[in-house]
Amino acid sequence: MVGTVDGVRTEKNELLLNVSDWMIEEKGKQPFVGYSYLAQVTENTVIQMENGKKVRLDQIQKGQRVKVLVRKGEKEKGTVKKITLLKMSRKEKLGFLLPPEGSFNLVVMYTGSKDPGNEFGNLGRKLDKPARDEIQSIIYRPYEASGVMDFKKAFTIRKFPAVLVFDQKGLVFKTYSFEKLHVFLVNHTD
Repeated sequence: MVGTVDGVRTEKNELLLNVSDWMIEEKGKQPFVGYSYLAQVTENTVIQMENGKKVRLDQIQKGQRVKVLVRKGEKEKGTVKKITLLKMSRKEKLGFLLPPEGSFNLVVMYTGSKDPGNEFGNLGRKLDKPARDEIQSIIYRPYEASGVMDFKKAFTIRKFPAVLVFDQKGLVFKTYSFEKLHVFLVNHTD
């Protein structure tokens, strides 16, 4: 079974995995439904990199792609025999941030409380129709230094909140200003 780590609970020796893509591709499950697996780790569970190098549970990061060897018949949770951390491309690390071709995803990254501030709250309502039509989705995401990619370092974010604009290839624009975001989107309408 292959999935992406949604959470690491070291105190409970558990990994929460998103296995939706694998369930759809390998098992023919219904698309647009989320599938998860709760992996119970024991002292007998082997955790390693693809090259065989041993890894501890607390070294696994959120967003990491893993292959887990599960016992037959365990569909939603169970004790795993082996966890292998898979190599990931930059595009795989960006994952859900990349929209379909011809549109943008906006990521409002912030620190502290869940309120991204007055300037970037409810962007969908603040942008006019031509600018809004270019957007596939708006994602509000708290900044976390842990994970497979440190967005602050990777995209040289100087302060928060920051808005990152992605197309299907990667980051195309970064700003800390609603006005600059609006100008960018209006200038990129079809």
